[in-house]
Amino acid sequence: MAIGIVVGTLGSDPPVLPLSIHTTAFQGRWAEQRVLRLLQQRGWRLVARNWHCRWGELDLVLCKPERLLVVEVKGRSAWGPDGGGVAALRAGKRRRIARSCLCWLAEHPQHQLDALELVAALVALPPLRRPVRWIRLNDWTPEAVGPDRRR
Repeated sequence: MAIGIVVGTLGSDPPVLPLSIHTTAFQGRWAEQRVLRLLQQRGWRLVARNWHCRWGELDLVLCKPERLLVVEVKGRSAWGPDGGGVAALRAGKRRRIARSCLCWLAEHPQHQLDALELVAALVALPPLRRPVRWIRLNDWTPEAVGPDRRR
C-alpha cells in the first residue's frame, strides 16, 4: 500500500498524491513561493514562473516600471559550508541563466529596454529559520555569455 498525502479544496474528493511529491519538487515550489511573496510585498509583479527554453529555466521573472528582475531560487534544508546554496551558482549555471534571459527577452521584446537585474535567492527550508539571502548575478554581458556549446 502506497503512502500518500491528501490535497484538494473543501467540498471536493481530493486526489491522493505519493509522498515523494513532498520532497525536492515540493520544497522548491515552497521556496519560490516564499521569495515571490517577499518581492510582491515590495511592489514587484510576476511576469513568468518556471519559464523554459533550450538553455534552462528561469524560476521567477518579475517587473516594475522599466525594471526587470530574474530570480534563481535555491532552497536548502541545511546551511552548511556552501553558504546555503552559493556553490550551486558556479560559472556554468550563471551562463545558463544569462542565456535563458536572452532567450526570454527575445520572446518578450516589450521588456528589452528595461533595466535587467539577475539575483539568486537562497532560502532556508523548514525547520530552519533564516532570512532569505540575496546574491546579485549581474556580472555578465551578452558578449560574456560565451559560445554556444549546447546542441
